[in-house]
Amino acid sequence: MIKLLDLSNKQLSKGIKSLSPVLYDGIKIENTLLDGSLHIQTIGEPQEYINFDVLANHSQVDNINYLNSLGGQLKLIVDDKYYIGHIYVSGWERVTVRHTNELNRLYTSNVKLVISENGVV
Repeated sequence: MIKLLDLSNKQLSKGIKSLSPVLYDGIKIENTLLDGSLHIQTIGEPQEYINFDVLANHSQVDNINYLNSLGGQLKLIVDDKYYIGHIYVSGWERVTVRHTNELNRLYTSNVKLVISENGVV
């Protein structure tokens, strides 16, 4: 089971797809020395993150956007593991058309979850 929740365990997704494994992004400075050799310097610890596409209805999109604007954290549950962190949403694309009921209007977006905490459910 894969789902996106807020920290009070309110479900914020209808579905998750294109889930990446945990990725790492660090600050790396590369310099070529006078003798032609390469010197690599890393600064700090690499940042862990996960990329995925989220499918959500209109009210779930509102909640995600609101939490994102406040810098709030969300929880991603993948099988028996959980990941908590801040998200970056690239923008929403409407999937369904001509639904008057907001619960049936579906949107999708690519999301980057920067992990601050993880563990086993």
